[in-house]
Amino acid sequence: MKSLNAHAALVVSLLIASMPAYADHNEWHTHIVNGARALDQGKYEAAQTELELALKECDSFKVNDPRRAISLNELGLLALEQEKNKEAEDYFNKALAIREQVLGKQHVDTASTLDNLSAVYDAQGKAKDADTAARRALQIKEKALGANSPAVAVTLDNLAGICETEGKCEEAETLAKRALAIRTKNPASPELATALNHYAGLCISHGKAAEIESMYKKAIAIDEKQLGPNHPALARDLNNLAGFYVKQGKYKEAEKNCIRALNIRKKAFGPESPQVAESLKNCAALMKKLGKTAEAKSYEAEASSK
Repeated sequence: MKSLNAHAALVVSLLIASMPAYADHNEWHTHIVNGARALDQGKYEAAQTELELALKECDSFKVNDPRRAISLNELGLLALEQEKNKEAEDYFNKALAIREQVLGKQHVDTASTLDNLSAVYDAQGKAKDADTAARRALQIKEKALGANSPAVAVTLDNLAGICETEGKCEEAETLAKRALAIRTKNPASPELATALNHYAGLCISHGKAAEIESMYKKAIAIDEKQLGPNHPALARDLNNLAGFYVKQGKYKEAEKNCIRALNIRKKAFGPESPQVAESLKNCAALMKKLGKTAEAKSYEAEASSK
């Protein structure tokens, strides 16, 4: 069963809601805040509507207005979350071009877009490009914000995942552990849940089973309380815990988590989404291990119809 660690870059959208309104164009601000909030809540259709309206408002701004970059960046995050990777890459590259020109190549907002680009490159299997973008973002943030900033933890998590893909397992674990240490300072945050998922996943091959299980369960508790029982991040947590149980041969314990993750994804993404198809395959494989042949065939048939 494949474990999923949501892209750490997605937490960047949470920063928008605290942004002061632009006095000369409050309609844009309203749409961008509503869109970012909907994205954070996993309400993707509502997020799409609001963020497209925000971008439309930018037609009355200058071509390189920073608000256009914010709109493009948020639309990129939405596309990335839905695994529309080419679309996300296009949005992020356009946002990056504006930010580099207007804010400069060493600005923190430029680094945030580099984070997002690294995530989409990683999702596309472009490990070298992902590594380059993430390391550049890390250098900018450490210099501007200090080594222990929560914003630095975003990049550390991204880079850890990329290093894992590249087979640099020791560096990946070091980076993820450092990100987790930063996140632990805010013990109730969804960002800590992401870091716990990531570090637990890296530790599975050599860590203590009880500690790994505890990290996944803690992530579930955080996300369920902070984000609600139907948020996609919770589905990620449940899926990862189910995958861990499968590796331990604890198929019955895995079952309820796997099925609940599937149901959340169906509600959040719709029945035709890649995330739902993956959960269906996970459930089918698990049912086979449990000897539930009829259920396995049902999940397989539903997956093949997508």
